[in-house]
Amino acid sequence: MPFPLDASYRFSGVLFKMLRRFAVAVAMFSAISAVNAHEGHGHPEHSEGILHYVVNPSHSVVGLALCVAAVAFVLAIRNFKRSR
Repeated sequence: MPFPLDASYRFSGVLFKMLRRFAVAVAMFSAISAVNAHEGHGHPEHSEGILHYVVNPSHSVVGLALCVAAVAFVLAIRNFKRSR
């Protein structure tokens, strides 16, 4: 059997990394249907340029959420490194 099922393996870093990669893959694939363009991309009536991404909630909310997630991720990594 290639993967032993004893307790030392179950709680090791290898299994945790595998589960984390799987969770990331599931999150990416589940987000595919949510990422679709709306009216305004390349449409001649909507010539706001970069303002389109700031004013439109479908862009600004996602951008804000990504910024918050990035800051939280950086802070979590810093706290993890300090605790070691």
